[in-house]
Amino acid sequence: MNAVQFGRWIADRRRAYGYRSQRLLVAKIQAQPLPWDLSAGISEDFLARLEAGQLAHPFRGSVRQRVLALAWHLCKTPRDIKTYLNVAELAQLNAQELEYIQLLQERLVPRSALAALPLPPRPAHLVGRSAQVSELVQALCAIETGMCVITGMPGVGKSALAYEALHQLAADERQRMRRFPDGIAAFTCVERKGGSGLVSLLQDIAAAFDPASAQRSVSAPPTNHRPAQFDMAAAIDLARMALAGKRVLLLLDELDADFPLRQALDALAGHDENGVTALATSRFVPAPALLRYHLHLEPLMPEAALELLTILLGRPLLQGEERQYAEQVCSAVGSLPLALELAAAAVTVGGIPLALLAACLAENPL
Repeated sequence: MNAVQFGRWIADRRRAYGYRSQRLLVAKIQAQPLPWDLSAGISEDFLARLEAGQLAHPFRGSVRQRVLALAWHLCKTPRDIKTYLNVAELAQLNAQELEYIQLLQERLVPRSALAALPLPPRPAHLVGRSAQVSELVQALCAIETGMCVITGMPGVGKSALAYEALHQLAADERQRMRRFPDGIAAFTCVERKGGSGLVSLLQDIAAAFDPASAQRSVSAPPTNHRPAQFDMAAAIDLARMALAGKRVLLLLDELDADFPLRQALDALAGHDENGVTALATSRFVPAPALLRYHLHLEPLMPEAALELLTILLGRPLLQGEERQYAEQVCSAVGSLPLALELAAAAVTVGGIPLALLAACLAENPL
């Protein structure tokens, strides 16, 4: 491989790892200094010359040192390191270079095992949703990148369904390592609206996958020229750097109609070859062009609703009039899981007799 061919290869690799520009890669290197000063001299000019094939190949001296240093940000598995060294023709490593590669390998090996998994609580009861959970998990595993969404009316159990799917994926180590080795994370989108909501979400995502980013400000520059645009650009850069080269699943829970979803997906995408999959829950149906998978969740079937209410009441068996009252409650609240939880709490915590609750709901249904 000559210098020009290697330049094309390294440029493709940079983009595949989410660095759409040489500036983004240099910013990442500056934000996360390497163990030794191997990266000294890695600038936009150096990357431009390297990718244009203007540097002598095989590499020697300081150029070799900088090319080797790039492996820290352009490799994510031990196998990637081996490929990188072969393509760059970095053979006969000296003692310091060997130590650097060993440190890089040690850093990458536990990376998947320690992947970010800030999951929401697992639902205590998810009755009548096994088919939907299975369908959702299969969809998330089949879609390489893009957006999946669960829609439905308030209280139908969208978040609970998403939480259960995330926990099943996280519990299946083999499946998770294949699809989302760098982590699964959930973020609430309640009250996140407009540009400010998107900025705060991107900051939270960056902090989850790159804790050091939380210490880097995305506030407006001293000149105060177009501060809102600067905040957005800085937040997008932070999120892209944190997600560069990663394959992750992000849950965006309770999306509002005023949330700029298209802009968020563009910000998270970074590059067509990255591995960001987003799952959202919302009362509103996003534009079909943005979606790879859409699941509309309906209320529970009557049998499942009665089963859930029975479990929540803590009574193993409902018979006679008590069963009739329970069925009336389920019908009055439209078999919505959240409403059934509130009804059960009224009986078990509030001390309201089931018969009285059924009578009240008959007069004032949901």
